[in-house]
Amino acid sequence: MTGQPTPIVVAVAPTEWESSLIAALTHPTSSAQVVRRCLDVADLVATSSAGLARVAVVSSGLPRLDANVVMLLHANNVAVIGCIDGEARPEALRLRAIGVDDVVSVRGSFAALLASIGMHSAAMRDENREAPVLDSSGGASIAAGSLVAVWGPVGSPGRTSVAIALADEVARAGVDSLLIDADVYSSSIAQSLGIIDDAPGIAAACRHADSGTLDAAGLAQLCAQVGRGPRVLTGLPRADRWMELRPSGLVRLWEVARSLSPFVVVDCGFALDHDEDVLFDTLAPRRNAATLTALENADVVVAVGGGEPVGIARLVRGLMDLRDVVPDAEIRVVVTRVRPEPIGAKPERQIRAALARHAGVADVVCIPDDRLAYDRGARDGRTLAEVMPRSPSRLALQSFAADITSQLSAAASSSDPLSA
Repeated sequence: MTGQPTPIVVAVAPTEWESSLIAALTHPTSSAQVVRRCLDVADLVATSSAGLARVAVVSSGLPRLDANVVMLLHANNVAVIGCIDGEARPEALRLRAIGVDDVVSVRGSFAALLASIGMHSAAMRDENREAPVLDSSGGASIAAGSLVAVWGPVGSPGRTSVAIALADEVARAGVDSLLIDADVYSSSIAQSLGIIDDAPGIAAACRHADSGTLDAAGLAQLCAQVGRGPRVLTGLPRADRWMELRPSGLVRLWEVARSLSPFVVVDCGFALDHDEDVLFDTLAPRRNAATLTALENADVVVAVGGGEPVGIARLVRGLMDLRDVVPDAEIRVVVTRVRPEPIGAKPERQIRAALARHAGVADVVCIPDDRLAYDRGARDGRTLAEVMPRSPSRLALQSFAADITSQLSAAASSSDPLSA
């Protein structure tokens, strides 16, 4: 045997082939060196954090093995190989769904496992790795839809109404759309649309994503359908349940959402902090993970501000913070509740001039204020298009939705080599 053996850790559930697995890995001719047999995932993560191993060998039946654990192992530059007994298709699908690097069968021989260990030991694992996306039948990667993240600074009115309008207008144009409430501070989409069953849809979706069981069909079952409008994945019924939304599950959720609908709108919270006070704890959930992962994975970020002096000032500061978080994002700016009373004559012109001067924004979409239309929608739990289709607010949002879809379609065509 030439070269140094690959240090590995083993964490498998008790099975009839466990002893044979260890014997094969510790055989003098093996190219692997078992540095530790871990009792559970906590032991597995701690060992990988210590830098003792390059590869982790796991099994599907290991308790609490989920996408978050695999993400932590990858963050420590540890490749993850899943073992199954024979052609256990459900186990293989689950392991691949949670992001393992390879799945091998150990029935009758461990040659495939040893070969996989050798192949993955040389590859350094990057922190920003992407989990594979599987369709509901367990096939290869699926074509992704477009994701639009709607964000606004604290106190900005209209963030949720803009998100609802975008999803609704796209659905009315004949495109299947999905609206997700990811505001962990104050979810309100269910109430705004009159959805009585306010179950924690996004929390349930993230639980399935972390366990590797979320696919397009399962996500569709967790969504409510608003008439002929968009599918809706409701938010948290209580803000203190934010810990159920782990980054790994959220990233998987965005991927599966793209596979379910060609147009996905995520209503984000206002906060952009990275929770730096708890970054020492790699297992700790992040309260702002829903917003941050949505912004990082979005094709377009819609930044919403209010059409009054305080709202514009908050938007200017917020755009600076937003560009620090997602410097390469495609950002569209929308200002809601635009009216002359707090701004003066020709408020659209003044708002555009202020944002161009202080935030460097050349293109601003102004939504006229129509309090009667919004009040009727809030009272009835219906969208603007339903209660007042000729409302100036609705017409402006309809035009903006058409502009967004055209922009995304053009971007998709330019990135497709077959379109040339």
